[in-house]
Amino acid sequence: MSYPRLFGSVQRVLSRTALQNTRSSTIKGTSLLAAVSRRALSASVVTDHYPTRKSVSGLYPRVDPWFWEDKNGVRPTGPITDAQLKEYDEKGYFVMPNFFSQEEIQPVIDAIYKHKNAIESSLKDDEDPTLTPEISYSTEPGTKRLRSQFGLHRQMPELNDILKHKRIIQYVRQILADDVYIHQDLVNFHTAFTGIGHNWHSDFEFFHAEDGMPNMRAMFCSIMLTKNTPDRGATMVIPGTHKIFVGNPTETPKNQLGTSSKYKIEAGETDQKLFTDLANKYGIEYLVGDAGSVVFCDINVLHGNHTNMSPWDRLNLLPVYNSISNKVGKPFSAPWERRPEYIATRNKENITPIPYQ
Repeated sequence: MSYPRLFGSVQRVLSRTALQNTRSSTIKGTSLLAAVSRRALSASVVTDHYPTRKSVSGLYPRVDPWFWEDKNGVRPTGPITDAQLKEYDEKGYFVMPNFFSQEEIQPVIDAIYKHKNAIESSLKDDEDPTLTPEISYSTEPGTKRLRSQFGLHRQMPELNDILKHKRIIQYVRQILADDVYIHQDLVNFHTAFTGIGHNWHSDFEFFHAEDGMPNMRAMFCSIMLTKNTPDRGATMVIPGTHKIFVGNPTETPKNQLGTSSKYKIEAGETDQKLFTDLANKYGIEYLVGDAGSVVFCDINVLHGNHTNMSPWDRLNLLPVYNSISNKVGKPFSAPWERRPEYIATRNKENITPIPYQ
């Protein structure tokens, strides 16, 4: 089936479901989808609604809502405004400028750079570390400059406190309608001059294929610790792509953990033809803001970024909040039973609801 015909068929499916009702009525009309998702979550056999890395690429309708209901079928209220909810409905994200003050984020910045400097100064000239079951960070290829650090909130109180700040959790709970825990936390060092980009991808596609996350009842946030601008390699997104799932053709290689965090993504990168058509349809936007701003984003939105060619760092925290009802299971498309705990929370002692009051 050709892509345009496939895309048209998906659009026709969407028009016949409550998913399309959600688009037109903004906040309402997800009761049917929520009920379907609750039944799916409680089923003894997990159905793969989102096939990916099966040697073929394709577009699939989203069977999950993006505004969830609690176990009583009620959508919670909270601090998110109607205008922000409308933007989230249409685009899959919204940006809160100056969510945190400089005084709130400065201790986090100081602690992260102290950690960064300690690691970089300890590396030998011939070392070029990437992720392994034991190593939770990677450097920019051929340099000693940190690129990514996972799982740091369990070691750094300052980071733990801001990722679990009740203001953020109140926003997340209003969308997911459930208790949440941190499935993954990433410190993204997009260093001046050397920070290379990340290929276009959906976070959910990764968590579904590699961790066994069954449903899209999760969100990621981007907490900006420095100014985010296009010249610094700010994150780019295709608005509206939370409403459709892009399955990717490349099977997951055994060395995916090390290569995807440091070099070009081998599996999980969005098919270029599908991406081009989606970009032509929905456009591309930069997520920009000053230090302290926070992006609240659906877990399925397609995003990526390019090299930081500026003389200024772009430092972001990227926590992924998952519903306590959506815990990961057996990976759907990966040659392993589990990824390391620092990159995908699975151990019971780490899956505890984050307080929000």
